[in-house]
Amino acid sequence: MKKSILLICSIAFILAPVYSQGYGSYNEPIPSTLIFAGIWILMSVIVGAFGSSRKIGFLETFGISIILSPLIGAICMATSKKDDEWQLQVAMHDMLKQIQITLAPKPEIKKEVNPVNDIDYTKIPIVEREELMEKYGITFNKWNEKYKYHDFEYSNFNDAIKYAMTQSTK
Repeated sequence: MKKSILLICSIAFILAPVYSQGYGSYNEPIPSTLIFAGIWILMSVIVGAFGSSRKIGFLETFGISIILSPLIGAICMATSKKDDEWQLQVAMHDMLKQIQITLAPKPEIKKEVNPVNDIDYTKIPIVEREELMEKYGITFNKWNEKYKYHDFEYSNFNDAIKYAMTQSTK
């Protein structure tokens, strides 16, 4: 219905100047430029009408056809995707984007490392362990294999260094 109304309007638009200027009688021929312009506009409207069911739409196809040529407008219309294909592609893109959002890894929340409680000091190298012992004043008694910090003895290095660190931060 929309296409037929556009076709009738375009024919009326083309023929209106012809009859208003007195052309069309048997005595005077219609100028060839007017015929050419009428065919150009009619073809542009037809190409635009076919382009209305495409992504490019009527106005864009009609504008390209009027400015450049109906053939170039028809090529642009033919290369444009149909509305249903375009809508399907947009729906697929939205669905894939939603899947990507749901499957994306959640960012990890890093908690701060508390050097007193979260580090296993028995796994650090001997050199660093000896530096820590010297820094905090911890001694090791080889006879009973205990670590001593001030007056307290600890059976393992972790307990001694953790206590020394908590005492030094107070």
